[in-house]
Amino acid sequence: MMKNVSLLLAVFLPVLIFVQDLALELFDMNGRAVAALFYADVEAIVEYRSDFKDAALPNGVYIYRITTEREEVMEKFIIVR
Repeated sequence: MMKNVSLLLAVFLPVLIFVQDLALELFDMNGRAVAALFYADVEAIVEYRSDFKDAALPNGVYIYRITTEREEVMEKFIIVR
């Protein structure tokens, strides 16, 4: 029996500005795009959540990328079941 597995990525912007075109994307370690989780204009000091059902992804190391018009942040995370 497989559990209903999901990944919750929360984005919190601790700045007092409006951000246009914020994108949250997922990549495997080979640089292939796995999913586009979020793309929108966001208001300041608001928490945005993106639920991603990752049951189809195998265990492994992945990278999420948050991109705005001003910067890009990339971090690794691991899926283990």
